[in-house]
Amino acid sequence: MRIRILTILPNYVDIGAYALVNFQAKYAFNSNTTFAIGGTNLLDENYAVAEGFFEPGRQFFANLRARF
Repeated sequence: MRIRILTILPNYVDIGAYALVNFQAKYAFNSNTTFAIGGTNLLDENYAVAEGFFEPGRQFFANLRARF
């Protein structure tokens, strides 16, 4: 007969420190239409919020929103 005892202990991993620079500029044409442009991770920092799951590098975006 085998007895297996499971212990649940937190498994913490030091992922190191990082700093991110994000930017977004938004312009409202009127109360129903807005335009935004920006970028995330502008310094192209290599980082992970969990071990083995790296976040994307530098990204840029543009957004046009119209409400009806």
